[in-house]
Amino acid sequence: MSTIMEQMTAAQKENMATTVALANIAASAAEKAMDLNVGAIKSAISTATDNSKAMAEAKDVQSMTALQSQLAQPAFDAMTAYMKDSYDIMSEAQSEFSKIVEAKMTEVNKIIVSSLDQAEKNAPAGSDMAVAAMKSAVAAANQTYDAISKASKQVQEVTSATVSTVSPTASKKKSAA
Repeated sequence: MSTIMEQMTAAQKENMATTVALANIAASAAEKAMDLNVGAIKSAISTATDNSKAMAEAKDVQSMTALQSQLAQPAFDAMTAYMKDSYDIMSEAQSEFSKIVEAKMTEVNKIIVSSLDQAEKNAPAGSDMAVAAMKSAVAAANQTYDAISKASKQVQEVTSATVSTVSPTASKKKSAA
């Protein structure tokens, strides 16, 4: 009886540690996002002020039009950098979440397989088909999880590659202007 209580207590402690780890990841991502947003707001205010001053100093319509063209690319570059930084923050948090979830899934699978092996040893004659069916269901669930996990990682890799490609393109356009 005490063994079961000890196992339950250990499991509760482990679940609490996992919950705290996930909360810390979420808090860290939120803090990074907030810092990014505050920086973006400050930069936007400063840029808007500078741009307004420059527009006010324009002598004629042609210089105003030329100035607007000059100001468009830095605004696009700032927006692209902001989006990339936002993506990086969320991607990093998602990656850390995934590591924890994968570790937990591996642990749970070991416990389930161990429990099924124990049940198979202690099961009455003729119940081996039911245990085999349970093992098959666990294997199928694991294969499904692995497939989803791989697909998710591929989507993340493609998205990362796309985001990485957009940033240099924006910088090249800026230096060409």
